[in-house]
Amino acid sequence: MTLGERLNLFACSCYRSQYNLAHYMGISRCYLNRIINERINTGLDILSKFISSGVSVNWLLEGKGSMFANNNTGMNLKNKLISSGSEYGSNMTVRLLSWISENFDNLERFCNELKIDFNKYYRIIFEASIPDIEFIDILSKAGCNVTWLYSGMGSRFNNNPSGTILEFRKQNKNNSVIDSIENIYIETNGILPKTDEEIPSE
Repeated sequence: MTLGERLNLFACSCYRSQYNLAHYMGISRCYLNRIINERINTGLDILSKFISSGVSVNWLLEGKGSMFANNNTGMNLKNKLISSGSEYGSNMTVRLLSWISENFDNLERFCNELKIDFNKYYRIIFEASIPDIEFIDILSKAGCNVTWLYSGMGSRFNNNPSGTILEFRKQNKNNSVIDSIENIYIETNGILPKTDEEIPSE
């Protein structure tokens, strides 16, 4: 992915639009759009505004580490995105972004780890394309409870090995049984997300 694609992903995931991100940064939407479309280079002043808006420059430039900056804004954005999936009246897209942020950090990492086409799944989430059976199957195997995704009812985690491991990670339960399930599952499927400790920091 390019810097522009990552910046657009951050804007859509955390600010719901390029306009809202531009407004927060104090720049015009037109100027932000030119950066996203890589018609102009970003200087240090703009990079510092990106950090202030909560995006990690490491991830933005190189795709490494978390999408969220290690500052108050970044942590608040991540927590807000994760908790938004539990809010009354949240829709499927909000719940899906919430689940991906909680377990994979961002859509790019989700697609890379599951070896699936980013552009296809970006369109499903942000451009209201109709999800196909393959997409639902991938989410289910990755540990997402599809019933919760569609209705908001029940657990966020599927009742399968991947879902169990993700749920135990959330509860900070580490023991030899979960470790052995995780090792077997990774060898078999290879789609379990990395823990925060495995994600390189900035």
